[in-house]
Amino acid sequence: MYPLSFKEFIYFKNEKLENLSEGLILNLAREYLEYGGLPEIVLSEKSRKFPVTDEYFKTFLTRDIFERYGIRNRSVMVDLIRLLLNSPYATFSKSFETLKSLGHKVGKETVANYFQYLEPSFFINLIEVCSPKVKESIRASKKVSVIDNFFIKRFSRFSENLGRLMGNLVFLQAKRMRKSNPMLEAFYWKDYQQNEVDLVLKDGLRIKQLIQVTYASGRDEIERRETRALTKAAEQLKCKDLLMITWDLEDELKANNEIIKCTPLWKWLLASKAV
Repeated sequence: MYPLSFKEFIYFKNEKLENLSEGLILNLAREYLEYGGLPEIVLSEKSRKFPVTDEYFKTFLTRDIFERYGIRNRSVMVDLIRLLLNSPYATFSKSFETLKSLGHKVGKETVANYFQYLEPSFFINLIEVCSPKVKESIRASKKVSVIDNFFIKRFSRFSENLGRLMGNLVFLQAKRMRKSNPMLEAFYWKDYQQNEVDLVLKDGLRIKQLIQVTYASGRDEIERRETRALTKAAEQLKCKDLLMITWDLEDELKANNEIIKCTPLWKWLLASKAV
């Protein structure tokens, strides 16, 4: 079970979408972006949201991780989760070295097992790079996605990074979209020049769409590196469907003879076939 989608979030707030102005939808989208979609937290007063999140986190650690897998060295797992919450990317080897530097006496195999425990719990998702070479996908850094944005806000130093929060929401929505299309897979893309695309949607053997996410409200706020990465990925992956998910900019851009559609986050969340 995933947290509430944006459509469900609006329903939980006792709002009717057809009665909402764009300004009110943007306000709700900002609340959803920062506080996530865990039902109890959505319905809690602002002063109660942090304590309730702490209880969710403790329950997750105790029931879904410590008890389920019989973990004895609990401090290692807690520090690993803290590292992942504060890292846009992760690898087994880098996490292992960091845990060692923190004084933990832990083996590489144990750290690899801990990674494997986290993904079935749905708390953490590790997104692989899109590459035709399997070894490259396995070895490359994984992008870290968290099951709900409020855990990032509560426990991460990236809590004010609205771009990361938006990217996390977009990936979670892409995961929900598998309900209607089980063949859909989500990756990210990066080349040797460090050009990066936030999300690559792959439908079977076909690259369906390339998505870049940016907290932008105007054309002048979109950085050139973001459009350049999209066009480079489009050339390499042979994909023409290029999307820039923005905060509230709706437009079309042209870059290197490619058309990039710009869509506000809230519109994309409501339009995507996920629930």
